[in-house]
Amino acid sequence: MRKTIAVLTIISGLMFIAVLGYYLQIISENAKIVWTEKTENTYGEISAETTKAATDEVSASVTENAAIKDGETYLETPKDANGESYLETPKDANGESLPETENTSGIALNNKDISQPPLSCIIKNVPLILQNPELPRGCEVTSLAMLMNFCGIKTDKISLSEKIKRDTTPRETKNNKIYWGNPNNGFIGDMYDFSKPGYGVYHKPIYELLLEYTPQAKDLTGCEFEEIKTSVANEIPVWVIINATYKPLYKTAFQTWHTPDGEIQITYREHSVLITGYDSEYVYFNDPLGARDKAEIEAFIQCWRQMGSQAVTVSM
Repeated sequence: MRKTIAVLTIISGLMFIAVLGYYLQIISENAKIVWTEKTENTYGEISAETTKAATDEVSASVTENAAIKDGETYLETPKDANGESYLETPKDANGESLPETENTSGIALNNKDISQPPLSCIIKNVPLILQNPELPRGCEVTSLAMLMNFCGIKTDKISLSEKIKRDTTPRETKNNKIYWGNPNNGFIGDMYDFSKPGYGVYHKPIYELLLEYTPQAKDLTGCEFEEIKTSVANEIPVWVIINATYKPLYKTAFQTWHTPDGEIQITYREHSVLITGYDSEYVYFNDPLGARDKAEIEAFIQCWRQMGSQAVTVSM
């Protein structure tokens, strides 16, 4: 009898061990499943909480680096340790740097001849010259000074501001109509003082001024944007007229002037920059208001066309 009880006890113990092992295996497998789910949620699909945290972080970064220009918010160009603005070299879909060109010899020695522009290109070492504080309305001559200095033509924004042709037609308002000059003929108003009336100047006087310094001056006004890309691909930046928002304006942003040549539409958001590069998403440019900047390419092209597709450069 005692032997029988002993045998049954041993069998019961073995069965208990087997059952315990079975449940321990189940618990282990469940633990693996839970760990795997947590791991995949953390490193694979992003949770709603993670998305919100990332969005908040980006929003804080944008707010910290944002600035206001004519009522529009834009991102300031990053600066190096010396406080100089710079743009990171654009990358393609594979993370490779886009082609860059560098002018070290001036326009007379430029022997490149690219008739079909590449998909992406940016010119290095184009000088950034600021219009302020001397020329609050001098964006056009300052952008021209950047182009000319890059091409080896020695001049400065002040000299150009003094030489640019003026349209001295007096400003009058009659019957709620504005009578003034034509920026296609010369600079309108005062370039140096915002407390005095003034506006700006368009491509023709800029081209004529550039022609005084070099026979290689070239007026691209009315061209397709592809021609601007071609110039950049050949290491020559392009002076353009746009507006300070880098995107098309509503009709309400324009007003009618009655000039000696007839009626024209103008906007006080008119602006001039120097195009230095492009890729599939952005146009890169030197803005005389203070940054090596970029703008979404389609919006930039639309606002450039809205301002008459004005462009000036030098021939290769």
